[in-house]
Amino acid sequence: MKRKSLLTVLFLLVASLQITWAQKVVLYKTNGQMIECEVSELDSIVFVEAEAADTHEWVDLGLPSGTLWATCNVGANSPEEYGDYFAWGETQPKDTYNWSTYMWCNGSEYTMTKYCAQCSYGYNNFKDELRGLLPEDDAATKNWGSPWHTPTIGQIEELCNNCTQVWTQQGGVNGILVIGPNNNTIFLPAAGIRWSGDLHYVGSICIFWSSSLCPGLDNCAYDLYDDSGDSWYLSRGGRSNGSPVRPVRAAPEKHEWVDLDLPSGTLWATCNLGANSPEEYGDYFAWGETEGYDSGKTTFGWNTYKWCNGSEYTLTKYCTDSVYGYNGFTDGLTELLPEDDAATKNWGSDWQMPSITQLQELYNSSYTTTTKTTQFGINGTKITSNSNGNFIFLPAAGYRNSTSLCDAGSQGDYWSRSHWMGVSSSAYTFYFSSGSIFCFGCSFFVGQSIRPVRKQ
Repeated sequence: MKRKSLLTVLFLLVASLQITWAQKVVLYKTNGQMIECEVSELDSIVFVEAEAADTHEWVDLGLPSGTLWATCNVGANSPEEYGDYFAWGETQPKDTYNWSTYMWCNGSEYTMTKYCAQCSYGYNNFKDELRGLLPEDDAATKNWGSPWHTPTIGQIEELCNNCTQVWTQQGGVNGILVIGPNNNTIFLPAAGIRWSGDLHYVGSICIFWSSSLCPGLDNCAYDLYDDSGDSWYLSRGGRSNGSPVRPVRAAPEKHEWVDLDLPSGTLWATCNLGANSPEEYGDYFAWGETEGYDSGKTTFGWNTYKWCNGSEYTLTKYCTDSVYGYNGFTDGLTELLPEDDAATKNWGSDWQMPSITQLQELYNSSYTTTTKTTQFGINGTKITSNSNGNFIFLPAAGYRNSTSLCDAGSQGDYWSRSHWMGVSSSAYTFYFSSGSIFCFGCSFFVGQSIRPVRKQ
């Protein structure tokens, strides 16, 4: 946006002449609305041009998540153009791609200064536990605007698992034609890769960055790789390499809810966070983290948990007992703040994770009936209102511990937003299996499902 400097100067000049008489500033909008504020509250007034409309085209490939894929790369104006090449986490192209020019290190792959989960890769043992690109370091977001971002590993896996790829030529350019379940297509040019000052494998290899760091290899990030159409899969690329970016954006979100006529009036979502139907498992989150497995967190343990310093006795947030706090730390927080609530962060301010009280109300036999069942081939629990007959289905999605998915199909584990008062390193979980349904405390680091509720 360009600043209208002359208008700003004129406006402030007039304001300065009036300041001895005026105590307030009043703005009159064309719709008749009046905006009023105290002069003492003003820091500056700047006129700016409106943001340009987003003109980047996308294709709906009919993917389960509803993800929309751009028709061309960042820096390109057509599907066949290669576009710009970016080192991972950088937002501008450059002439030379190596560790000495890489933005987020101090000259080598073992001196990382950002996006580092292991001290052995960090400069002077630095680590920040960031595993997915922040918006300010995402080439798609930075160059195209906030609806767009570099695809996650989950979105790339979804593309590979649900679409057909055909090696072909389009406009005289080699690449792969991606055919979605609905027969819509996108073309990914074989743009090759840049390292040092040279372009390599152009016309024979497709490589496109994901937004996700490789676990255990902090000098690498995941990318989509295809070698002349032989196969396509998630690969690992050195972060200093220059690769294209094919942006994605989310489909317009329409999160549905059900009124079970509960005494509290709580409205329950029809599907899990990260899912698009009641039967889908959705994503898995550690308690208090807002990026889950689909965003690149592939290991769930105390050594990867955001709010500790490596163990359950080194908590740095949500700690009520100094025995569990890092250097005796406590903050008395017993419920997730909005910025750490995965439902609020991913679905918006109208949604949040349920409290322990809301979960206990949900399976209270005075208000609902719970039934073990199978819905469209998926095991789970159906919870039906005793008063209006409405129901929700909770899939038995299991949980994630370390690098494994455990007990999927046989049990459900759903986080609350409430700290468990029994142990300071645990939060309340809603659990069900073949013959049991209850709430108990579970360690923060475990990856579990989330079924959001509407804020009241």
